[in-house]
Amino acid sequence: MELDLKINLPEDFTMLCEIFAVKPQFIIQLIIDQISFPRFYAHSFDKGKWATLIFLDYLDNEHHLDEKEMEFNEHYLEKFSDAVEAIKENSPAVVEEAAREVIREWHKAISKERAKYLLDNLPKEE
Repeated sequence: MELDLKINLPEDFTMLCEIFAVKPQFIIQLIIDQISFPRFYAHSFDKGKWATLIFLDYLDNEHHLDEKEMEFNEHYLEKFSDAVEAIKENSPAVVEEAAREVIREWHKAISKERAKYLLDNLPKEE
């Protein structure tokens, strides 16, 4: 997915990018590329976990889901955890792919649920 994005870059980040002659979009893309639950759980000691930890911290502290969506997500979080636990003795690539399959299933299910909600709440035609 490609997205035109407009964000405010804090002074500290901007100055560091200028000091080291680094394009801000390169750093932002690098961080985004590392956010992955499958990689996070499949590669326990990988240094690339920091971006996903920031994402998880955001979910814990800033992002608030309603109770119905939390219940929906809990099912897939458990399924995700079970999938990783069941094959954790395999290679990280196998664990990562199994985890990614659950994420794909979860994504498809939540998309359907949100579409259903939107359709069910359309104004009645007269």
